Amino acid sequence: MNAAARAPEVRVRQDFARLGSARAEMAWVNEKIAGGLGKPYLAITHYSAPAVIYRRKLEDEAAMERRAAQEGCDLLQRRVGGGVVFAGPWLLGVDLLLPADHPLGAGGHTAAFCWFGDCWQAALGLLAVPTTLADAAGIAAHNAAAQAAGLEWACFAGLSHGELLDGLGGKLVGLAQSRGPW
Repeated sequence: MNAAARAPEVRVRQDFARLGSARAEMAWVNEKIAGGLGKPYLAITHYSAPAVIYRRKLEDEAAMERRAAQEGCDLLQRRVGGGVVFAGPWLLGVDLLLPADHPLGAGGHTAAFCWFGDCWQAALGLLAVPTTLADAAGIAAHNAAAQAAGLEWACFAGLSHGELLDGLGGKLVGLAQSRGPW
């Protein structure tokens, strides 16, 4: 049994949670939002098993659920983002939940995304990982190429403000946001 399989599903320390699966991540996000966001919350997810996470309604959801089960994957619908994410042990999930009146929201979601991207770029820079922060021209070109290739359904193929690219132009850090009455 590998270390990821032995990891506890959830460890919580005040406003921080360490999660072990996409299902635990979704449950944590839904629980925090249902309770009202009176303060920021942070979770790190080390996905112990593969999962397909989607936002949009699937054309044949029952068939997708059967196929995911055959492959040993969870199939989960999330409340944020646009494209399909294929999560697993190769991916790190970070959920930052902020109340509507948080100072990061004052400048709009684009400014908040850029701030979060800057934080990740600084952290990865300390590890000598070269990254480029997406800009408006790069976003437009990247998304046009994804659409031309028929990949707009996939999260990794799209690009938005605050997201980071690796040295080859692939998405290294992706972001998603949701706004609501919480």
